[in-house]
Amino acid sequence: MTIKNLLVHIDHSQACQHRVKAAIDLSRQFDARLTALFVVPDYFVPSYVEAQISTDVITQINDQARERAEQTMERVKLQITEAGLSVDSYIEDGNLINMLTGYARYTDLLILGQNQPNDPDNLSDALADHLVLEAGSPCLVVPHTGCRQTLGNRVLLAWNESRESARALKDALPLLKQANMVTVLFIKPKSHNEEQTEMQKNVIRGYLADHDIDADISTCIDSQHTTGDVMLAEAIDNDIDLIVMGAYGHSRLREIILGGATRHLLQQMTVPVFISH
Repeated sequence: MTIKNLLVHIDHSQACQHRVKAAIDLSRQFDARLTALFVVPDYFVPSYVEAQISTDVITQINDQARERAEQTMERVKLQITEAGLSVDSYIEDGNLINMLTGYARYTDLLILGQNQPNDPDNLSDALADHLVLEAGSPCLVVPHTGCRQTLGNRVLLAWNESRESARALKDALPLLKQANMVTVLFIKPKSHNEEQTEMQKNVIRGYLADHDIDADISTCIDSQHTTGDVMLAEAIDNDIDLIVMGAYGHSRLREIILGGATRHLLQQMTVPVFISH
Protein backbone atom coordinates (compact mmCIF):
# COMPACT_ATOMS: atom_id res chain seq x y z
CA MET A 1 0.00 0.00 0.00
CA THR A 2 1.30 3.44 -0.93
CA ILE A 3 0.16 6.88 -2.03
CA LYS A 4 0.30 7.27 -5.80
CA ASN A 5 -2.37 9.89 -6.49
CA LEU A 6 -2.93 13.24 -4.74
CA LEU A 7 -5.78 15.72 -5.19
CA VAL A 8 -5.41 19.28 -3.90
CA HIS A 9 -8.28 21.77 -3.61
CA ILE A 10 -7.49 25.17 -5.11
CA ASP A 11 -9.14 28.49 -4.31
CA HIS A 12 -8.15 32.17 -4.32
CA SER A 13 -7.15 32.27 -0.65
CA GLN A 14 -3.71 33.29 0.56
CA ALA A 15 -3.46 29.95 2.38
CA CYS A 16 -3.85 27.97 -0.83
CA GLN A 17 -0.10 28.16 -1.48
CA HIS A 18 0.53 26.25 1.76
CA ARG A 19 -1.56 23.23 0.77
CA VAL A 20 -0.01 23.30 -2.70
CA LYS A 21 3.41 23.21 -0.99
CA ALA A 22 2.22 20.20 1.07
CA ALA A 23 1.03 18.51 -2.13
CA ILE A 24 4.41 19.13 -3.75
CA ASP A 25 6.27 17.65 -0.78
CA LEU A 26 4.09 14.53 -0.71
CA SER A 27 4.20 14.10 -4.47
CA ARG A 28 7.99 14.04 -4.30
CA GLN A 29 8.04 11.76 -1.27
CA PHE A 30 5.82 9.11 -2.84
CA ASP A 31 6.44 9.76 -6.53
CA ALA A 32 2.71 10.39 -6.78
CA ARG A 33 0.66 11.96 -9.55
CA LEU A 34 -0.65 15.37 -8.55
CA THR A 35 -4.05 16.77 -9.53
CA ALA A 36 -5.25 20.31 -8.77
CA LEU A 37 -8.97 21.13 -8.82
CA PHE A 38 -10.62 24.56 -8.76
CA VAL A 39 -14.41 24.62 -8.51
CA VAL A 40 -16.16 27.80 -9.65
CA PRO A 41 -19.36 27.97 -7.59
CA ASP A 42 -22.68 28.33 -9.36
CA TYR A 43 -23.84 31.94 -9.30
CA PHE A 44 -27.02 31.95 -7.26
CA VAL A 45 -29.69 34.56 -8.03
CA PRO A 46 -32.54 34.81 -5.50
CA SER A 47 -35.93 34.41 -7.12
CA TYR A 48 -37.10 37.82 -5.91
CA VAL A 49 -34.38 39.60 -7.93
CA GLU A 50 -34.03 37.17 -10.82
CA ALA A 51 -36.42 39.12 -13.04
CA GLN A 52 -34.43 42.31 -12.45
CA ILE A 53 -31.09 40.92 -13.65
CA SER A 54 -30.52 40.28 -17.31
CA THR A 55 -29.00 37.05 -18.54
CA ASP A 56 -26.14 39.10 -20.00
CA VAL A 57 -25.19 40.33 -16.54
CA ILE A 58 -25.25 36.79 -15.13
CA THR A 59 -23.15 35.55 -18.06
CA GLN A 60 -20.65 38.35 -17.47
CA ILE A 61 -20.36 37.48 -13.77
CA ASN A 62 -19.81 33.82 -14.59
CA ASP A 63 -17.21 34.67 -17.23
CA GLN A 64 -15.32 36.89 -14.79
CA ALA A 65 -15.35 34.16 -12.14
CA ARG A 66 -14.02 31.66 -14.67
CA GLU A 67 -11.29 34.04 -15.82
CA ARG A 68 -10.17 34.67 -12.25
CA ALA A 69 -10.09 30.92 -11.59
CA GLU A 70 -7.91 30.41 -14.65
CA GLN A 71 -5.48 33.08 -13.42
CA THR A 72 -5.25 31.45 -9.99
CA MET A 73 -4.73 28.02 -11.52
CA GLU A 74 -1.91 29.38 -13.69
CA ARG A 75 -0.14 30.63 -10.55
CA VAL A 76 -0.58 27.22 -8.92
CA LYS A 77 0.77 25.43 -11.98
CA LEU A 78 3.77 27.76 -11.99
CA GLN A 79 4.43 27.00 -8.30
CA ILE A 80 4.36 23.28 -9.06
CA THR A 81 6.42 23.37 -12.26
CA GLU A 82 9.06 25.55 -10.58
CA ALA A 83 9.34 22.73 -8.03
CA GLY A 84 10.17 20.38 -10.91
CA LEU A 85 6.86 18.52 -10.95
CA SER A 86 3.96 18.18 -13.36
CA VAL A 87 0.29 18.56 -12.48
CA ASP A 88 -3.08 17.67 -13.97
CA SER A 89 -5.23 20.77 -13.49
CA TYR A 90 -9.00 21.09 -13.79
CA ILE A 91 -11.46 23.95 -13.44
CA GLU A 92 -15.06 22.88 -12.95
CA ASP A 93 -18.32 24.77 -12.47
CA GLY A 94 -20.82 23.60 -9.90
CA ASN A 95 -21.24 22.66 -6.26
CA LEU A 96 -17.90 22.61 -4.44
CA ILE A 97 -18.57 19.63 -2.17
CA ASN A 98 -20.16 17.54 -4.92
CA MET A 99 -17.28 18.21 -7.33
CA LEU A 100 -14.57 17.49 -4.78
CA THR A 101 -16.39 14.33 -3.69
CA GLY A 102 -16.54 13.08 -7.25
CA TYR A 103 -12.86 13.69 -7.93
CA ALA A 104 -11.81 12.35 -4.52
CA ARG A 105 -13.30 8.94 -5.33
CA TYR A 106 -10.31 8.45 -7.64
CA THR A 107 -7.51 9.66 -5.38
CA ASP A 108 -5.46 8.21 -2.54
CA LEU A 109 -5.35 11.43 -0.53
CA LEU A 110 -7.37 14.65 -0.68
CA ILE A 111 -5.52 17.78 0.44
CA LEU A 112 -7.70 20.53 1.90
CA GLY A 113 -7.18 23.79 3.77
CA GLN A 114 -8.18 24.88 7.25
CA ASN A 115 -10.99 27.40 7.42
CA GLN A 116 -9.88 31.02 7.79
CA PRO A 117 -12.94 33.20 8.50
CA ASN A 118 -11.14 36.52 7.95
CA ASP A 119 -10.21 35.62 4.36
CA PRO A 120 -13.28 35.98 2.09
CA ASP A 121 -11.49 33.96 -0.61
CA ASN A 122 -11.03 30.96 1.68
CA LEU A 123 -13.64 28.36 0.69
CA SER A 124 -12.59 25.72 3.22
CA ASP A 125 -15.37 26.23 5.76
CA ALA A 126 -16.87 22.80 6.63
CA LEU A 127 -15.15 21.13 3.67
CA ALA A 128 -13.27 18.63 5.82
CA ASP A 129 -16.43 18.01 7.88
CA HIS A 130 -18.30 16.82 4.80
CA LEU A 131 -15.57 15.28 2.68
CA VAL A 132 -13.94 13.07 5.30
CA LEU A 133 -17.31 11.34 5.71
CA GLU A 134 -18.45 11.36 2.09
CA ALA A 135 -15.49 11.31 -0.29
CA GLY A 136 -14.26 7.76 0.35
CA SER A 137 -10.64 8.90 0.73
CA PRO A 138 -8.59 10.18 3.65
CA CYS A 139 -8.06 13.93 3.92
CA LEU A 140 -5.01 15.95 4.83
CA VAL A 141 -6.04 19.32 6.26
CA VAL A 142 -3.30 21.96 6.08
CA PRO A 143 -3.30 24.90 8.52
CA HIS A 144 -3.89 28.32 6.99
CA THR A 145 -0.60 29.35 8.61
CA GLY A 146 1.23 26.68 6.62
CA CYS A 147 3.29 23.58 7.42
CA ARG A 148 6.57 23.31 9.23
CA GLN A 149 9.71 22.66 7.23
CA THR A 150 8.93 18.93 7.31
CA LEU A 151 5.69 17.01 6.80
CA GLY A 152 5.26 13.52 8.23
CA ASN A 153 8.72 13.32 9.79
CA ARG A 154 7.42 13.31 13.40
CA VAL A 155 3.89 11.89 13.61
CA LEU A 156 1.35 11.79 16.41
CA LEU A 157 -1.28 9.04 16.04
CA ALA A 158 -4.46 9.46 18.09
CA TRP A 159 -5.73 5.99 19.03
CA ASN A 160 -8.92 5.02 20.87
CA GLU A 161 -9.51 1.53 19.40
CA SER A 162 -12.52 2.75 17.41
CA ARG A 163 -13.27 1.70 13.84
CA GLU A 164 -12.46 5.25 12.74
CA SER A 165 -9.05 5.34 14.40
CA ALA A 166 -8.26 1.92 12.91
CA ARG A 167 -9.22 3.22 9.48
CA ALA A 168 -7.01 6.29 9.93
CA LEU A 169 -4.10 4.13 11.07
CA LYS A 170 -4.32 1.86 8.05
CA ASP A 171 -4.83 4.71 5.58
CA ALA A 172 -1.82 6.55 7.04
CA LEU A 173 0.55 3.55 7.02
CA PRO A 174 2.54 4.86 4.02
CA LEU A 175 3.26 8.05 5.97
CA LEU A 176 3.90 6.27 9.27
CA LYS A 177 6.40 3.90 7.65
CA GLN A 178 8.47 6.82 6.34
CA ALA A 179 8.37 8.85 9.57
CA ASN A 180 11.46 9.18 11.75
CA MET A 181 9.33 9.21 14.91
CA VAL A 182 5.81 7.95 15.63
CA THR A 183 4.06 8.65 18.94
CA VAL A 184 0.76 6.92 19.72
CA LEU A 185 -1.55 8.88 22.01
CA PHE A 186 -3.73 6.14 23.52
CA ILE A 187 -7.03 7.78 24.47
CA LYS A 188 -8.79 5.96 27.31
CA PRO A 189 -11.81 6.73 29.54
CA LYS A 190 -11.35 7.61 33.21
CA SER A 191 -12.73 4.20 34.16
CA HIS A 192 -10.13 2.26 32.17
CA ASN A 193 -8.42 -0.79 33.64
CA GLU A 194 -4.68 -0.06 33.78
CA GLU A 195 -3.65 -3.69 33.38
CA GLN A 196 -5.88 -4.10 30.33
CA THR A 197 -4.62 -0.81 28.93
CA GLU A 198 -1.02 -2.02 29.16
CA MET A 199 -1.99 -5.17 27.28
CA GLN A 200 -3.70 -3.08 24.59
CA LYS A 201 -0.63 -0.88 24.29
CA ASN A 202 1.43 -3.98 23.56
CA VAL A 203 -1.07 -5.01 20.89
CA ILE A 204 -0.92 -1.69 19.02
CA ARG A 205 2.87 -1.59 19.45
CA GLY A 206 3.08 -5.07 17.94
CA TYR A 207 0.81 -4.18 15.03
CA LEU A 208 2.98 -1.20 14.16
CA ALA A 209 6.13 -3.30 14.52
CA ASP A 210 4.70 -5.74 11.98
CA HIS A 211 4.88 -2.80 9.56
CA ASP A 212 8.42 -1.90 10.65
CA ILE A 213 7.19 1.08 12.66
CA ASP A 214 8.80 1.65 16.06
CA ALA A 215 6.40 3.75 18.15
CA ASP A 216 6.36 5.39 21.55
CA ILE A 217 3.01 5.13 23.35
CA SER A 218 1.51 7.46 25.95
CA THR A 219 -1.93 7.51 27.56
CA CYS A 220 -4.49 10.32 27.49
CA ILE A 221 -7.61 10.22 29.67
CA ASP A 222 -10.53 11.07 27.40
CA SER A 223 -12.55 14.23 27.97
CA GLN A 224 -14.68 15.94 25.34
CA HIS A 225 -13.23 19.30 26.31
CA THR A 226 -9.57 18.40 26.72
CA THR A 227 -8.59 15.63 24.30
CA GLY A 228 -8.10 18.04 21.39
CA ASP A 229 -6.02 20.35 23.58
CA VAL A 230 -3.90 17.41 24.75
CA MET A 231 -3.15 16.49 21.14
CA LEU A 232 -2.19 20.07 20.33
CA ALA A 233 0.03 20.24 23.42
CA GLU A 234 1.69 16.91 22.50
CA ALA A 235 2.30 18.27 19.01
CA ILE A 236 4.07 21.33 20.41
CA ASP A 237 6.05 19.49 23.10
CA ASN A 238 7.30 16.80 20.70
CA ASP A 239 7.82 19.00 17.63
CA ILE A 240 5.16 17.00 15.78
CA ASP A 241 4.66 17.89 12.11
CA LEU A 242 1.64 15.64 11.39
CA ILE A 243 -1.33 14.42 13.44
CA VAL A 244 -3.21 11.29 12.35
CA MET A 245 -6.70 10.66 13.71
CA GLY A 246 -10.03 9.09 12.92
CA ALA A 247 -13.16 11.19 12.45
CA TYR A 248 -16.59 9.99 13.38
CA GLY A 249 -19.97 11.53 12.68
CA HIS A 250 -23.36 11.27 11.08
CA SER A 251 -25.56 13.25 8.73
CA ARG A 252 -28.68 14.89 10.10
CA LEU A 253 -30.67 17.31 7.94
CA ARG A 254 -27.50 17.65 5.82
CA GLU A 255 -25.42 18.80 8.80
CA ILE A 256 -22.28 16.82 9.48
CA ILE A 257 -21.50 16.48 13.17
CA LEU A 258 -17.93 15.48 13.96
CA GLY A 259 -16.65 14.34 17.31
CA GLY A 260 -15.74 17.14 19.69
CA ALA A 261 -12.01 16.42 19.64
CA THR A 262 -11.97 16.30 15.83
CA ARG A 263 -13.82 19.58 15.40
CA HIS A 264 -11.75 21.32 18.06
CA LEU A 265 -8.52 20.13 16.46
CA LEU A 266 -9.55 21.31 12.99
CA GLN A 267 -10.36 24.75 14.39
CA GLN A 268 -7.20 25.15 16.47
CA MET A 269 -4.70 23.06 14.48
CA THR A 270 -1.12 24.27 14.17
CA VAL A 271 0.20 21.30 12.15
CA PRO A 272 -1.38 19.32 9.29
CA VAL A 273 -4.01 16.77 10.32
CA PHE A 274 -4.55 13.50 8.47
CA ILE A 275 -8.13 12.37 9.08
CA SER A 276 -10.01 9.35 7.87
CA HIS A 277 -13.41 7.76 8.36
